[in-house]
This record gives sequence, C-alpha cells and structure tokens, in this order.
Amino acid sequence: MTYIPNKHLSVTELNNSIKKILERSISRVRVLGEISQLKTHSSGHVYLTLKDQFETISVVCWKTKVPRLSFFPVEGKKVFVSGKITTYSPQSKYQIVVENIELEGEGELLRILDERKKKLSKEGFFDENKKKKIPLCPRRIGVITSPTGAVIKDIIHRIKERFPIEIILYPVHVQGRLALNEIIESIKEFNLWKKNKNISKIVDLIIIARGGGDLEDLMPFNEEPLVKAIYASEIPIISAIGHESDVTLCDFAADLRAPTPTAAAEIAVPVRSELYKKFKEKNNYFESLVCNLIDQLKIKLSEKVGRLPNLENSIQYNFQRLDLTEVKLESSIKENLIKKKLLIKKLGQEFKIESMFQKIKIFRLNIENTFSNIKKETKKILLDKKVNITEKKKLLDSLSYKRILARGYTVIWQKTKVITKSEEIKKLEEFKIEFYDGKIDAKKIN
Repeated sequence: MTYIPNKHLSVTELNNSIKKILERSISRVRVLGEISQLKTHSSGHVYLTLKDQFETISVVCWKTKVPRLSFFPVEGKKVFVSGKITTYSPQSKYQIVVENIELEGEGELLRILDERKKKLSKEGFFDENKKKKIPLCPRRIGVITSPTGAVIKDIIHRIKERFPIEIILYPVHVQGRLALNEIIESIKEFNLWKKNKNISKIVDLIIIARGGGDLEDLMPFNEEPLVKAIYASEIPIISAIGHESDVTLCDFAADLRAPTPTAAAEIAVPVRSELYKKFKEKNNYFESLVCNLIDQLKIKLSEKVGRLPNLENSIQYNFQRLDLTEVKLESSIKENLIKKKLLIKKLGQEFKIESMFQKIKIFRLNIENTFSNIKKETKKILLDKKVNITEKKKLLDSLSYKRILARGYTVIWQKTKVITKSEEIKKLEEFKIEFYDGKIDAKKIN
C-alpha cells in the first residue's frame, strides 16, 4: 500500500493493510520461548503467551491442529513454536498461528529414539510373531506403577467394575533416575515368583502403566534395558504409558499396547456379565444338541422295538410246550410199563412161574432202572432248556423298551403308533400313556 496525502483510512482498512504487509514480509517463523497464560477454550482452540526474558508474543493453536502437536502445551515449559505470523484485526495485535510445538531439546531426543528404535527392531525385540497371548480371564494381575495418583485408582476401579480379581501392585517411580531400575526389577520379580511357584504372588498378566507427560518424563520407558526386560518376560505384558498420543519403545516391546491405563484394565479382563451371557448361550446350545440327540435315539429305539416280535408270549408258549412234552413223556412211560407188565403176565402164563420168577425179577429191575434213567435225563434236558430260555428272556428283557419305562420315562400311543414329536400330540384329542406297569387313557384339555 502506498500512502496518499490528504486521503484518510478507516481503522479496518489500516489494520487489513498492516495484516497484508506483515503476512507477505514474514511468512513462517520458529520461535523459542517459555509458555505462560495457557488457556484451552471451550471451542477446543488453545491460546497462550510465549515469552523470553524481556518480551512476549501471543500464540493461538486451532483445535484441528491440537491432536497433531508433537508436544501438548504445559505452563512453564520452554518450547519451539513453529507457525505463521498474522494479525488479529479486532484487537490490533499480531500473533503466531501454530503449526507445531516442540519441547526444547526434544528434536535431538527424537532423533536418538528413532535410531534406538531401528536398532532394537532390527535385533527382533519388536517382532510381532514373538508376542505372547494375553489371557482371556487372568486369575491375578500384576500392576507396575506409582502407588499414588490416579493411574492405579483408575485400573483398580475399572477391573473391579468389569471382573473383580486380585491385583498385586508393585510400587515404582515412573519418572526420574530411579524409575528405570525399579521397573526392570519389578518385571524380574514377578517372573521369579512364577518360576519359584510362589502361589500367593503368581500373576497371569502384567500391566506397566503411568499417566501422560512430556518426552523427557517418559524417557525411562524408552531405555534399551527396559525393552530387553519386557522381551525376556515369560508373563504377558500390557504397556499403558501416557496418553493415546504418547508412544514409547516400551509399547513396541510389550505383548500389547493400550492407549491409556484405563484401556489396559479393559483389555486385561472381560465384562463378567457378558462372559456369563456367552457361557449361558453356549450351554443352552449344547443342551439343545443333547436333547435333539436323545429324541433321535428315542425315535430309532421305538422303531426297532416296534419291529421286534412279542418275545414274552413266545417264551411263555415254549414253556407251555415243554410242560406238555413232560406230561406226554410221563404218560408214554407209564403206558409202556403197563404193556411190559401185561407182556410179563402173558409170558408167565406160557412158562412155569417157578423157572421165570428170577428172570422176571431181573427184567423188572432193569425196566425200573431204565425208567429212572429216562426220567433223570428228561428232567435234565428240561432243566437245561428252561435255563437257556430264562437267560434268553433276561437278555430280551434288558433290550426291552420297558427297561427305559422303569427309569421313569413314558411312551405316548395313538392306537398302535408311538408319538415322538410335540407337534403330533397337539393334533390329538385322545391317546394312551404307557407306564412301566401298564397303560392309561388320556385326553387333551384345552
């Protein structure tokens, strides 16, 4: 804009002109300063002041940029702010519109971490194929975190809410110079308890957790010794470090990464009510399968029973035949004896009684012995037949459907047809119900 004498400008025109000049002359900047007067508006935009020893400048970060920041602003932190210079005309002030915020010294840290990540990845410490499976429902969980603060409270509350189980807290520092060694020692200790079969302290799962923080605070979780300790653990480990945007080398080494400590608790245990519901559904499914199988077997058994002859009547008939045979045999023997006696009498008349007496006596004895032997053999044969038939009757009785009735089951008949389906009985008005000891007439009442 060129100034023209004797021509006036409105305030808006002047501000807009300044805005254009400023934005054209200075496009992008990277400024080092300390964050102060930090405010997150309800709209999601973040406003702050960047200061050094002498001066300040206003900074605004639109809500669309906030999730993409390398470092979320924290009051008092010294940071590099990258962005564009612009003016806010209504207040006649200039400001930086943020594109990114980096913690001072963070760039060098990120470079070191990137090199460390590549090295450890190449050595196989992040290999997905070597990750251990997270148990569906652990009996006991070990938590490695600070004993104070919201993290452990959130984990305990969430697990208690979903599926209450025992939690063993191993208290450690989660930042500072003591943190690294304490966390490594806790992992080793949990694994040692398992190896030594210390029943009261054996855990099925370990959660390593801490709240959010800047890169410097999270550095213990980026150290190589911790990565190797996690990799060597025989117990599965869930890493829940910081916020969702925070990613550490510990996350890569763990068997599973959770975006937050609360999410780790949700991953660690199922919802008890949902698990019970699934088990109930499975149980009902298997019960239905078993019932259907039993019904099918009942139908097949009924069909086979229907094709069997009336064995009981057949057995009784054979017993009757044996009894008649026995009577006939005895009658036949008696008849033969009578005939023999008549023959002897006739012979005695033809020959001298004196000379034949001894012979008759011997003959009579022979006949009596023969009769006795025949009777014994007959009884033996009849007894063997009865034993054989009895055994066959027992075998048939064991196969009879009445054995099933004796255990409390019943058979429903429509005349001579066995009813096997509920749909069939719905159509009947009258039917018979057979129990073990007989049948009764039944009628359907609507």
